[in-house]
Amino acid sequence: MQYNSTDFADSLLYYSQQAMACFGGRTQDWATFNELNGNFQGAYPAVPHILMAHAKVYHWYKEELGGTGNVSIKFADNLETLFDNNNKPEDVRAALRYQDFLLGAWANTIFSGKNYPEAVMNTTGLNLTALTDEEVAYINGTADIWSFDPYTAGFVTSPPGVSALA
Repeated sequence: MQYNSTDFADSLLYYSQQAMACFGGRTQDWATFNELNGNFQGAYPAVPHILMAHAKVYHWYKEELGGTGNVSIKFADNLETLFDNNNKPEDVRAALRYQDFLLGAWANTIFSGKNYPEAVMNTTGLNLTALTDEEVAYINGTADIWSFDPYTAGFVTSPPGVSALA
């Protein structure tokens, strides 16, 4: 039998049901995934399956279990900033692009009800298909809190030869 995204979502839901039913009276905050944007970075075909699995747990907890705690995904980020603080448009664009990949691909739909960032969708070779309107609606709003681990600052600059008009 081949493992598929439905198996993944169902497995996460089963595990979550056991944990949330057992510890729900003593636990206020739940994270379906810890630092998924670091652990799955580069695995973009998995993004929609992970988001749908997270949403499935959220909906079960709130709608079926009647849970009152907070459910979220815990993000990690290195808070990239401009390399030389020159505010060149191409460097600002590079920093924003970095955040689109590290956070936006995961958080846009959950927190803003939007599909993946344009920079992510327009990058060839990622094998990532846009979410349907129904998927966006199901995933949107499935986090009660922003959960975030900032570790260190890094620096971003545009590649040599990139102009402000690119």
